[in-house]
Formats: sequence, C-alpha cells, structure tokens
Amino acid sequence: MEYTGTGTAPDIGAYEFEGMKDTVDLSPLHGVYTINNTSPTNDRNFNTFEEAIFTLNNRGISGAVVFEVTAGQVFNILLTDYRGLSITTSGTEDKPVTFRKSGAGSNPLLRVRGTSHNSDVCFYLNGVNYFTFDGLDIVNAGNMSSNDLERGFVLNNTSHISIVNCAIRSNQYGIFTTGDLYAFHSDNVTIKNAYCGYYLSSRY
Repeated sequence: MEYTGTGTAPDIGAYEFEGMKDTVDLSPLHGVYTINNTSPTNDRNFNTFEEAIFTLNNRGISGAVVFEVTAGQVFNILLTDYRGLSITTSGTEDKPVTFRKSGAGSNPLLRVRGTSHNSDVCFYLNGVNYFTFDGLDIVNAGNMSSNDLERGFVLNNTSHISIVNCAIRSNQYGIFTTGDLYAFHSDNVTIKNAYCGYYLSSRY
C-alpha cells in the first residue's frame, strides 16, 4: 500500500519517549550530606531532619554517612508519632552514621512538639548501631501535657551509640534506654527540666 498523506510516515514498531526522565536517586547513602533549612532538598542537602531520616531509613547506606547540620539554625518539628524521628537503618563499624553541628555559632536547635502520648521522643533509635550525635540541642516546644516532649533520646536494643556536646530540655527523661545496650558513650551533655536525666533500664 502506498502512503499518500502530507505528513511523515510513522516508523511502525519504534517508540520514542521525550518526556521527563525519572531522576530520583534511590541508591544507598554514602559520604557527607547537609541538613540546612535555608536550602531546598536535593541530592546532597536535606531541608529538614524528617526528610534526612526518611531517606536514611528507605535507602540505607553503602558507606560511612555524615549529616552536617548548619550551626545556629532552628528546626521546628511537629511529631505525628510518639516515636518521633525514628531511625531503623543501622550503621556498622566501618560504616558509621553521624549527625553533627557544622560551622561556627550555637548548636542547631530542634524545637519538638509532641503528641497526646505520654512518651514522646525526639530521636528513637530502634535496633541500630554505630551512631553519633554531636552538637545538637533539643527542646520541648509543647505548652501543655497533651503536646509535651517527654524524652530527648530513646535507645532500644542498640550498640556503639555516642551522644556528645548536646543539650536536652524535656519533661521526663533526657536519655532513656531499653532492651540490650552495649558500648554507649555520652559526654558534655546538659539535661534540664527532666526529672531524670539518664534512665538506663537496658541489659548490658
């Protein structure tokens, strides 16, 4: 059959897609990332702690990971679950995970408002190992019992956790541990307002 139209005859069987290419990076994290709330989230920066930890949990790690948090910034965090910023991806001895202050100035401040649960926590480490938190301040931003932050950190079945150069202001516990705990290190941590700074109920 002869083509007699005025256009170009189609190349039957060929399919060419010229739309948007999927550029979402789903590879495991490795290397240095920033948490800077004055810049949008991109391949090496996260605008919020929630985005950083969601990505860590969902993509995992393939090497040592450092999150450098800009000094002097304030992060307002509204919890939707009492376990707060729940971390479930573990580091290892040769692939540790670090959240640390970056730059001169005051520690980054996490202002956390809780839920109606009576055990709200900022960082909930669940069955993970080889994490360091260095130079982060946590404060209860609630104004009543139904939205208070009760705990700064909860460590559940963890090992090789280091919390240093931090300040915590919560109304129950600064650092609460449960389950098995091994090689826990804390230094230069100030805890205020809590009726118990450290509650270590873990098996050692």
